[in-house]
Amino acid sequence: MSVAWELRGPVLVVTTSGAYTNEEVDTALGAGAADPRRVPGTLVLFDGRQSQAKLTKGDMEWRAARLESLPRLGFGPRVAFVVNAQPHRFGLGRMLELRLEPRGVDVRIFSDMDQAWAWLAGAQAPEGCDGAD
Repeated sequence: MSVAWELRGPVLVVTTSGAYTNEEVDTALGAGAADPRRVPGTLVLFDGRQSQAKLTKGDMEWRAARLESLPRLGFGPRVAFVVNAQPHRFGLGRMLELRLEPRGVDVRIFSDMDQAWAWLAGAQAPEGCDGAD
């Protein structure tokens, strides 16, 4: 499986690696939403440092719609993405930021895991989440 998820305190971490499908992301988000340990307002962090997915315009449209729906599923309105060093991935993430900002979803793109955790939590990363995966 190229998409995994886990709850780390108040954050659902969705990790993507290799080539993966939108359906795999959707399955991970649905499983995280259904987890009885999840509390309303749980934030979402996408760890895409190992992603090799070739994203099309349709994929980006799907992601924007899915991210916009997260608050209706009981997730908080803050979503962090950690991406690898490929400049186009950072650029695609910035496009998502700009598109979703007026829709009430605060998306931020990071290349550093610690910075993503700090932004999401407004404090230090939860214990065991030092980004040294």
